[in-house]
Amino acid sequence: MSGGRGSPTRRGARVLLAGALAAGAYLAGAALSGHLSPAARRPLLDGFGSNQPYRWVTPPAALAANNQPPHHARQTFAFKASVLQGGVVSTNDLQATVILQDGSIKPSNGQTGVLVTVDPLDPATLAAPPSGLSFDGNAYRIVGAYQPGGAKASAVSPAADLALTYPADATFGLGGLKHQILASADGKTWQTLPSQDLPGSLQVTAKMGTLGYFVVARTGGAGSATGGSSSLRRILPIVVAAMVVLLILLFTSPRVIRRIRRSREPDEFEED
Repeated sequence: MSGGRGSPTRRGARVLLAGALAAGAYLAGAALSGHLSPAARRPLLDGFGSNQPYRWVTPPAALAANNQPPHHARQTFAFKASVLQGGVVSTNDLQATVILQDGSIKPSNGQTGVLVTVDPLDPATLAAPPSGLSFDGNAYRIVGAYQPGGAKASAVSPAADLALTYPADATFGLGGLKHQILASADGKTWQTLPSQDLPGSLQVTAKMGTLGYFVVARTGGAGSATGGSSSLRRILPIVVAAMVVLLILLFTSPRVIRRIRRSREPDEFEED
C-alpha cells in the first residue's frame, strides 16, 4: 500500500515537518528573546562583535539592573628623537579605541611624552546632536596632556584612527539605520566625521584630526528607536508565531499528505 509506515511518502512528509518545526522554533526563539529582553536584541550572527552587553554611563531603564559601568583608559606615549612613538590606547571593554601614528602629536620643549586619556560620558550632558541624528551609546572625552606638566595637546597629524562601538539593542530589526561618529572640541558644537559603519561588529570607525569629545550617532532621530521600530518589535513575535502555526498546520494536514502521496503514486507503483 502507498501509505505504509516506511513508505517514501511518509518519510518525505516527516522530513518536511521536521524541517518546518526546526525553522519555526529558530525564528520564534529569536523573536521571543528580542521581545522579552532589550538586552537580548542583538543580531544572531554579529560578526566579530563582542558578546558582552554594552556598558552605559546612564543606561536605559530596562537595562539599568544589569548594567556595568564602562571602562576608562590612559596611556603615555613617549617622544624619541623628538618624534612621538605611536601606539594604541583602548578601554578594557573595547568600546573605545584610538590608534596614534608615529609623530602624530608634535613635541614640546622639555616634554618627554603625552598622556592620552579616554573617559566615557553621558552624551545628554553635552550639546544635542545635529538635526536628523540621535546619540547611540556613550560619548567619550579623549584628551592629551604633555608630560611632565600637563599642558594640553590637541592637534593630531597624521590623523589617528578612532573606533567606537554602539549597543546592539538599538539596531536589531532596524536595518535602515546608519551610524557615524560626531566630534566636538568643546562638547558644545558637533562635526560629522566621514565614518565607516560596521554593523557586523557593532562598531564605527573614523579618522580623528583633533582630540576632544566623540560619540556615535544614528540617522533617523529619536523616533527611529522609539516610534516605528517599537511597533515593529511588538508585531514581529506575533507574525513569526503565526508563521510557525501555519507551517505546522500545513505539513500535518491530511489533505496535504494525501496530495503528496497521490503525486508520488505513479512513480512508486508502475505496472510491469
